[in-house]
Amino acid sequence: MTEEFWKKFAGFMVKISKIPFPISKNLIDFLQAKITEEQAKLLLEFKKHSMSFEQIKKKSELTADELGAMLNELMDNGIIAGFPDEKTGSLKYTLMALFPGIIEYAFAGGKTGAHEENLAHLVENMIGDLREVFLNNYDIIMPQLKSFPAFERIIPVEESIPVGQQVVLTTENAFKIVDETDDLAIVHC
Repeated sequence: MTEEFWKKFAGFMVKISKIPFPISKNLIDFLQAKITEEQAKLLLEFKKHSMSFEQIKKKSELTADELGAMLNELMDNGIIAGFPDEKTGSLKYTLMALFPGIIEYAFAGGKTGAHEENLAHLVENMIGDLREVFLNNYDIIMPQLKSFPAFERIIPVEESIPVGQQVVLTTENAFKIVDETDDLAIVHC
């Protein structure tokens, strides 16, 4: 695809994110390392917060099997999330923001290797690009940032669990945690 397509796609991803990353070579390289051209074309169709398989299928030229495989790959890579619809029980697909979302998921699996190292360098450079924008526009940006809600709430668990040990929660404790939490994720740290 052309450079213009990837700039458009990067702009689309920034628009849905909470952090206004500048459209830069680093951002485009990060997106290209995480998303294929065909996937990016499909993601541009996410005009709503969440969409059903049927809604996505109407906007795609892929077969149902091809679309299902692509959506599963995008979920496995942390680009989209699938949540059961409360009314129908079928999955609704939601496009994740760059931050918080895709960037964190890129490193949540605990994998190490050349690909992850490349992603880490790109993210470091993206943050450098963002830092430059913030510093150049500090007086304008700071009042806006003060009004933003916190991105995430992290509740530290004040106990260590040795690697390889399993902990079984009682159903009551598990329900309590889920009931008191809007979004819940367990990731490798």
